[in-house]
Amino acid sequence: MNTNEIIGHNIKEYRKSFGYKQDHLANYLSITREQISNYELGKRDVPYENIERLCQLFGIGLEALLEENEEIKKANLSFAFRNTGIDKDTEAIANFKKIVLNYINIDTLINAV
Repeated sequence: MNTNEIIGHNIKEYRKSFGYKQDHLANYLSITREQISNYELGKRDVPYENIERLCQLFGIGLEALLEENEEIKKANLSFAFRNTGIDKDTEAIANFKKIVLNYINIDTLINAV
């Protein structure tokens, strides 16, 4: 897959996991539903400003939209959250996510040997 396809596929996965329709994302980004469809299909580059806004909406980092590893993608989807402004909880969730992702990376390396 090329970068546009990876980002588009991941946008679609996050959109569905949060229960959003393409129209919801289009309205949020002030673009058309067709543009969202083109992003998800990897037919168009997603402008950086839109990537930032989607990451904010999904409560994820930029690297999550670029992830290809299915295990890490599952973990990212499982731990995606909305920032409620409670710094202590947000930090705890982020730290736990980091532990899980490190475990997946170590397990992947061990199994590759």
